[in-house]
Amino acid sequence: MFFIGLVSNHLSSTMTAAVGSGFLKRDDNLSVSDLLTRILLVDDEPELGEMMRITLERAGYEVYLATNAAEAFGAFRSRVFDLAILDEMMPGSKGHELAACLKGYEPSFPIILASAFPQKAFPGVDHILLKPVAPEILRNLIVRILPGYSEAA
Repeated sequence: MFFIGLVSNHLSSTMTAAVGSGFLKRDDNLSVSDLLTRILLVDDEPELGEMMRITLERAGYEVYLATNAAEAFGAFRSRVFDLAILDEMMPGSKGHELAACLKGYEPSFPIILASAFPQKAFPGVDHILLKPVAPEILRNLIVRILPGYSEAA
């Protein structure tokens, strides 16, 4: 099975990763303590995605912003992420469909689904947030999802 390498309390002191384009890839060894929390953010609306990216980066997270499911899946397969925040309503694949795909590779990978409309629970989605998401609520949820981690700033 394909190893995703989540940064969590269950990792050993080293993991397979490599530096490239500001994000880790899966080829080099780095200490877990050298890693920041890395978030895969997916939103097809550029303005909303950019605002959320800035909010998360100001909180001390490293963010990769993808604008569609295909781009996000490619990034997920080639980089190391600690969690994903997915928009539900995107052209093509819906956020919950992408979540199921990501969980197929890494069942324990934490996923937050953000939607402008109330949603039912979906398999593979750990938390659902109603958009617009208040920055404080999002930061608190991330801290809860990633035990042992806190905001970098």
